[in-house]
Amino acid sequence: MANNEKLGSAREYYERGSDYRAKGDHDQAIADYSQSIQLDPRPVTYIGRGLSYMSRYLDMANGNTQGSQIDLDMAFADFNLVIQRAPQMAGGAYTGRGLLYYALKDYDQAIADFEAALQIDPNNPDARQYLEEARQTRGR
Repeated sequence: MANNEKLGSAREYYERGSDYRAKGDHDQAIADYSQSIQLDPRPVTYIGRGLSYMSRYLDMANGNTQGSQIDLDMAFADFNLVIQRAPQMAGGAYTGRGLLYYALKDYDQAIADFEAALQIDPNNPDARQYLEEARQTRGR
């Protein structure tokens, strides 16, 4: 599928956005997630877009000039929106937001978010792993 090909459904945009995110193409992922949200604003799509904004921001922090403070703000906004509007589905949003706090070295808030994710889904392996890492890092 060409990058400029018009897709028909929110699901198609979501899936292509997820493919782009997996490949590290944050700009295309954000564009497709945004289009999917326009068609059908589902919590999982906001989480995917938030993760893409976060990844683009972190790339910038690691020397790639692609990201910006706006990416950080947009990632927080997407995660917060899911937490506020769909708390029963917010495990992924808490995990994503926890990763942002971890990257910003706010370990107490990261730990609180990973714990919140585990309250929603006790079997979330990512939240459990990140929680342990945050606790270890804070303890140093």
